[in-house]
Amino acid sequence: MDGAPTRPRRGVRTAVVRDLGSFAAVVLEPLGVTRVETRLPPLSGPDPIRRAQSTPVVLLHGYGGNPANWRPMRRNLAAAGFGHVRSMSYNPLAHDIPALAVMLVRECAEAMDTANADRVHVVAHSLGGVVLRYAVQCFGLPAGLDTAVTIAAPHAGTPVARLGRGAVAVALRPSSALLAEMEATAGARPAGRVRWVTYYSDADLVVPASSARLSHPALGARNVLVRNEGHMSILSAAAVLHGTVRDLLESEAAAAGVAA
Repeated sequence: MDGAPTRPRRGVRTAVVRDLGSFAAVVLEPLGVTRVETRLPPLSGPDPIRRAQSTPVVLLHGYGGNPANWRPMRRNLAAAGFGHVRSMSYNPLAHDIPALAVMLVRECAEAMDTANADRVHVVAHSLGGVVLRYAVQCFGLPAGLDTAVTIAAPHAGTPVARLGRGAVAVALRPSSALLAEMEATAGARPAGRVRWVTYYSDADLVVPASSARLSHPALGARNVLVRNEGHMSILSAAAVLHGTVRDLLESEAAAAGVAA
C-alpha cells in the first residue's frame, strides 16, 4: 500500500471528470437538482456489530470546502449506526493552522460531551487532515481521539499552495516551517491508542500521492490507495466511504471487545 504508484494518463482524465461531477453535485443540490447516490456493496467479511454507535464522529472539510462535501459520508455513517455525527466549518483565510487545530480540539470536546462519550473519531479531508495532525501532535487531542482518518491530505505539502495567499497557504507549501515541525515532532508525543488511516489517490492533481501518505513510523498509519479519483471525487468514492465505515466499526468493535 505504501509503494509510490504511477499516475496513468487515462486515470488522470477519469479523475478530472469525476471531480467536475462532484463539484457540480455540491453546487446544484441546494437548487433542487438530485445528486447521484453512491451505492455501496454489502460489507465484506464478518458482519459488523449491529447496534447504535455511541462514539461521535467529527468531519473536517478542506480548504475551500464546506459541510456539504460530507453528505455521502454522513449518509453511510448513519446507515452504519453512528448517530452522533457533526461537521466542523471554518474559514481558512481567517485563521492559521494552529488556530484551526485549537478549534478542532474544542469541537471534539463538545462532541464527546454532547454524546456523553469518552472517545471521538475524526475524518478529515485535504487541509483538514493537516489540521487534525497538528491538533494531535501539538494540542493533546489523543486524550479522546480514537481513529483519525485523513483523505487526500497534503501531509508533505502541495505545489498548488504556492498559488494561494495567507498563513494557511504558506504552511501547506512543500518544506514549509510548519510541515517540517510536524515531521520532526511526530514521535515526541506517545502514540497512545490513536489509529491513523489515510486514503489517497494516484490521480489527484492537487495533492500528490507521496504527500497524502503518512510514513512516519511513530504514527503507524495504514495508507490506502484509491485509484483514479480526483481531489474532490475521492470523498464519494465507494472505497473511501466503505473503507471509512469499516475503519470506524472496527474501532468500535475493539472498544467493545467483540470482533467486527
